Amino acid sequence: MRAHGAVGACIASGAAQITAVGIMWVVSIKLFNVRLPWLFVAKVALISTVASLAAHYVAMQFAPLWGIVLGGLASVVVFFVLFYFFLSLIHI
Repeated sequence: MRAHGAVGACIASGAAQITAVGIMWVVSIKLFNVRLPWLFVAKVALISTVASLAAHYVAMQFAPLWGIVLGGLASVVVFFVLFYFFLSLIHI
């Protein structure tokens, strides 16, 4: 359906970016013996996922403009609170 063409383009763009980043990681790990801190990467991925879900659910409660503003603000607040929480757990 033509009305949903932009959504398909966004999905394709995101899939291409994820694939490109994954290939770059694999190449750098294999060729240059890069050792990634996988636990840290997993924590950041988890925090980012929770922050994006918070932004989504906050944005759904408001009109589009206020949803973007307040959802983005909620995402930033949740990200930094969780990041601080996970860092404080390391030092205990």
